[in-house]
Amino acid sequence: MTFSLLVPTDFYQPADCALAYADTLAGAIGAQLVLLHVNRDSLLDPELLTGRINVQRPETIDLALASLARTLSVPVVAETGHGRVAAAVVEALARHQPALAVLGHRNTDAMADELVSTVPLDLLRTAPQPMLVVPVGTTAARVPRAAGHR
Repeated sequence: MTFSLLVPTDFYQPADCALAYADTLAGAIGAQLVLLHVNRDSLLDPELLTGRINVQRPETIDLALASLARTLSVPVVAETGHGRVAAAVVEALARHQPALAVLGHRNTDAMADELVSTVPLDLLRTAPQPMLVVPVGTTAARVPRAAGHR
């Protein structure tokens, strides 16, 4: 199995920032990226009726994933999950067994409070997995290093 990093995307800025960061990190460690878009088409999704989510056509998703993959510097496996985000990510984690899940998050003053009710915490509850949450605006001009290493 190839060493990989899982990056969920909804095609918005926080996910794009996490993807750019993951691309830099994957290049430095010789990993591939698993790019996952979850089409939230489950009738059981509580946000489906709020208008906050947009169910997209499969052709549109495939085109957007292919467009993102072309911008990356490392090998990419792109796929679409269906239903609730956490459940689809858990399935992808089991299938690909990535070393790390890299998720984007918008910067807010209440970021810690928002994380309590978002996908990262749902994932930690259902499938404990090393995870990196990348705030929007974070740049990855170079690979992060542990303190004390040169």
